Order: sequence, then C-alpha cells, then structure tokens
Amino acid sequence: INAEYMGVAAEAGTAHEALGRPLRGALPQPAEGAFALRITYQTSPEATALCWLRPEQSDGGEHPFLFSQCQAIHARSVMPCQDTPSVRFTYDSVVSVPSPLRALMSALVVSESEAADGRRVCTFKQPVPMPSYLVALVVGELVSKDVSERCRVWAHPSKVELARYDFDETEKFVAAGEELTGNPYAWGRYDVLVLPGSFPYGGMENPCLTFVTPTLLSGDRSLADVVAHEVAHSWTGNLVGNATWDDFWLNEGFTMYLQRCIVCTQRGEDFFEFDSILGWDGLEGSVKTFGPTHPYTALRPVLDQVDPDDSFSRVPYEKGFNLLFYLTRLVGGRAEFIAWLKTYIAEYRTRAITSADFKRHFLSYFSQKPAAAAALEEVDWAAWYDSPGMPPVTPRFDTKLADACTALADSWLDAPSRDAASVTVSETLATWHTSQRMQFLLRLRQKAPLPTTDLAGLDKAAGFTHSGNCEIRFSWFVLALTSNYQEVRIPVEHFLLEQGRMKYVRPLFRKYVSVFGLEAAQAFFNQHKGKYHNIAQKMVAKDLQQ
Repeated sequence: INAEYMGVAAEAGTAHEALGRPLRGALPQPAEGAFALRITYQTSPEATALCWLRPEQSDGGEHPFLFSQCQAIHARSVMPCQDTPSVRFTYDSVVSVPSPLRALMSALVVSESEAADGRRVCTFKQPVPMPSYLVALVVGELVSKDVSERCRVWAHPSKVELARYDFDETEKFVAAGEELTGNPYAWGRYDVLVLPGSFPYGGMENPCLTFVTPTLLSGDRSLADVVAHEVAHSWTGNLVGNATWDDFWLNEGFTMYLQRCIVCTQRGEDFFEFDSILGWDGLEGSVKTFGPTHPYTALRPVLDQVDPDDSFSRVPYEKGFNLLFYLTRLVGGRAEFIAWLKTYIAEYRTRAITSADFKRHFLSYFSQKPAAAAALEEVDWAAWYDSPGMPPVTPRFDTKLADACTALADSWLDAPSRDAASVTVSETLATWHTSQRMQFLLRLRQKAPLPTTDLAGLDKAAGFTHSGNCEIRFSWFVLALTSNYQEVRIPVEHFLLEQGRMKYVRPLFRKYVSVFGLEAAQAFFNQHKGKYHNIAQKMVAKDLQQ
C-alpha cells in the first residue's frame, strides 16, 4: 500500500486478529474542506471478502467465478477504506474481465465495451451514499432476464429461467416497499443475482444487485420471502442504517418487520403473524445455542474489539422485530406504526443512526398522541436493549394458521397407525405453503425423539428427504437427526456439500456431531471445507471446536 496526500506518506499500524491492520497518516495542517487522498494498493487473493471458485466449483463447470461478501468488516480486506457502517460514500469503478465473463457490482452500469485485447471493460457508478459493507463485485458466466422495467434476474444460463419464475414477484415487492415506507425506491435498479451454492447467506442486500443463494430456487415461488427481505433493506439498512455493529438490529429487526408487511400484501394478512411465530422459534434456537445469559443474545451487544461475524444469529432479526411488534401494539396498531415509519425514513435517509436516535425519534413522534404516549411509559428500554436472553415481553400472536399445523401434526402423533396416517397427512401437506409445512415439522421436532420406523413411513409418503425445497429438507433433517434416524446420514452429507448457506450448514453440523460424533464431523468438514466460503469455514470450524 502506498498512500499520498500532498507528499505525506502513510504507514500501516499493528495488526489486530479480528480487525486487521490500520492505515494511518498525518495530514498537513490545516486540512480544511474537501481534499484528495490517493492510495495505490493491491488486493491479496486471500482477502476474506472474496470467494474464488474454480471452474469445477461453479455452475456449468466451464469458467471460474468470483463473488465478494463484505459484510460485516471484510471490505477492508479488499480495499483500504473506513470500514464502518457509520461512514457512507458514493463510488465509481472500472472493471476489466476476460470474455465471455461478465462483471457486476452494487452500482448502476454506465457502459460496457471490449478492449483491444478482447477483455470486457465495465464501468459502474453508485450515486447514493452507502457504507463499505455494501460494496459488492461478482464475475462469472452470467445472463439476465427482465422481470420489469427496473428489475431483472441474473444467473448462470442453466438457472436463469427458473430464477425468473421464482422471483417473478420482485417488482410487486419493490412497489409494496415504496407504498409502505412512503419513500420512492432510491437505487435506480433492483436486480437479483443467483450465486453458486457456496454463498454463505440467504441473501445480501447489495444496492442495485441483491445476491441470493440458489437454495431459494424451489420452482414454486414459496421461498421468495428472502427477496422480499432484501427488497425491504433498500429502505431499512441501506438507506437508513446502523452506525455501529452494536446496533445491527436497526437493520435487521426493522427489515424483518417491513418484510412481513410486504409479504402479507401478496400472501394474505394471516401470514404476518404466522411467519412471526416461525421467527420466534428461530430466536429461541439462537438463544439456546449461545446460552440465555450470553451477551450476544442482547439486542444491543457490546462488540468493541470483536469480529461482528462471531455474534451473527437470529437475535438482531427476531428480537429486534419483536420489540417493534410490541411497540406497534402499544401505539394502537400497524397503521399508526407505519405512519411513524414513513417519517423516520424521511428524516434519516442516507444516514447512519444509533438505538438512541431511534428511541428519541419514536418517542418524540408519539408524544403528540396522548394515548400512545401513555402506553409507551411501560416500555423497559434497558431490558429490551441490554438484557440477554429472550425478550422481556412475550408476544401474543394470532395462532390460527399455526394451530392448523399443530393439529395436523398431533393427528399423526396420536394415530393408531402412523403409517396409514402418513398418507393422509402427506396429502394435506401437499396443498400447504412451505412455511406451514415447516411449522408441521417443527411441531414434530418438539415431540422428538420419535421412532425411526415411524419417520421412515412419513418420509416415504411425504418425500421430505428428496424434496426440491431446501427449507423442507433442512427442517426434515433436523427432525431426523434429533430422533437419531441415522439412515439420513448420506442425504444430509449430500445436502451439506451442495450448498454452503450457514443457516443450514451450521445447525446440521452441530446435529451431525450429536449423532455421529465430533471426530466424524471434523473429518467430514476438513475433507470438504474448500467448498465453503471463508466466513462459513471460519464459523463452522469454531462450532466444531466447542
């Protein structure tokens, strides 16, 4: 690295295990107003933000593939920057790649041309200020299909038609987000890119170009809720975001709330609280994994000198959502909350804020509404923000859809012949949405361990093991391993190898340990860890040390 400002050199400081090496330089005095700092650097192929796939690891098997994942603090491994969500910037870039590969970024495409050497040269511009973790780059064999004038899908040619079908509701999600927030979509384009299976997350809300896992390609659009989540980030997170990683819930809790509002415009009002019940179960699972007194289960954990990746869980998503759900009830309902949300986004647009900023704005708005102001006096903000474990207030969700799932599961559990009941149950499940089938399996897991012969009969009738829906397969494998159903070992291993989504691989590796032993899990992971992204490798390795 060489940095220069009017001839003043900069130097790298001492490396920190989690945070990296700072780059420091004294600016001439006075340094007032705008100034130019030029840094010449080279990025290491081992940068933690970058995932380089060999041709045999990529879709199609003919060309290499590259994608980045800068959240939370990996942008610093790619480029020298102020790698904190409190700093926002615009950017321009020029990317040169070998034909026939294509480069895309979290920005608008300005131009594409072919250089004299046959390489493809792409120019990008991101005019809206954004934090460093949203810088994104992908290079690969990619083609696109339009969904609407401002939305399209990108994928390998073998997957692009399925992606267009599964994500056909994207424009409806964006339009719903605009209506709910009262703020127009600010980023110009909303494109969705389907990455190879090693992508460690369900989705990543990079502006102009959301990254998604291929595990969402179910063929029935039932897993497009993840796209609705990333669409919601266009306002909550990307436009109004957290100033520190301690306040990550301001991104994810708000986005879960807005996602559920968006989805129920397409699926029906009942799905808002039904999905919230599934989210509550996910929150309980995260709290159980960490332990109810672990500081990472606080809504606002202290992450000073800590890698934020270590604290990643459902806590900021679902504990944050449940705070907002609780506040919604106190202020008189969702219509009143959404009216406030519109003013909140307009006020803090393109700014990074803290939990204190949110609280101050929220209470100020509702101070003008006597009934809401009086109700809000009961909120124990310290308990919500800083206490570990489950939320201090247990929500009262509408359980109509969940009760139907529970009743079906109980009818199977109580049947004189579970083999016969499996056929009847599977016929009902075939007519249900994915989330309802997941709730059915969750109910069975609550009663686990179950006899493996009964599980075999249920699987034969319902086809869980070979389902084309990854959420169903995952839920089934967790139930099966919880019941010590060892016949699923090979299908579980295949599932672990075909994708690297941490939502699936981390819990399954932990379950794998409980059934087949730590040594077997470590051996399997060490043999195949090259298939996973750097972040997933790091987190699974830590899981298998405990």
